[in-house]
Amino acid sequence: MKKVEIEKKEIDLAVQKIFPDGKIKTSEDLQATLAMLKETLTEAQTKKTELTAQLSAVTQSKQGDVAKVREEEKYQMQRAQKLALNGLIATVIAVNKEWGFVMVNAGRQHGVSPEASLLVKRGNSRIARLRIVNLEESSVIADLVDESLVKGIDVQPGDKVIFENVQ
Repeated sequence: MKKVEIEKKEIDLAVQKIFPDGKIKTSEDLQATLAMLKETLTEAQTKKTELTAQLSAVTQSKQGDVAKVREEEKYQMQRAQKLALNGLIATVIAVNKEWGFVMVNAGRQHGVSPEASLLVKRGNSRIARLRIVNLEESSVIADLVDESLVKGIDVQPGDKVIFENVQ
């Protein structure tokens, strides 16, 4: 028993030497502190797990939001292109009366699509409608829509072309 008491005192002295601030004076104090630190560690690990789950949820939410923003940006870009096309005024640069087609100085690079509807104007009057036959980078070849041509007026180079009902 005396031997155990001596060993205990030696341990207590070693603890005091390592922890000179006096908070831990005995091996029991050391064991209590160890248990408390283990409990604190467990709580911290639990909190870390919760925060990691929250971070994951927020990251997924952010990815969804980023995808929505990109989709909206794409929509707005397409909308802006269509609005720009609605405001585009091109010019008839050549007319082939024999075959009934015209060439216009606007094409893909200006945002023209094969579905676009074209009106030919002279001054403030509409004189014809065109249907796109061939779409190039910087020009369009289009047929005159016969029933749309105003009687007594021929489409000529220099007539203005506007793009109608582009949505």
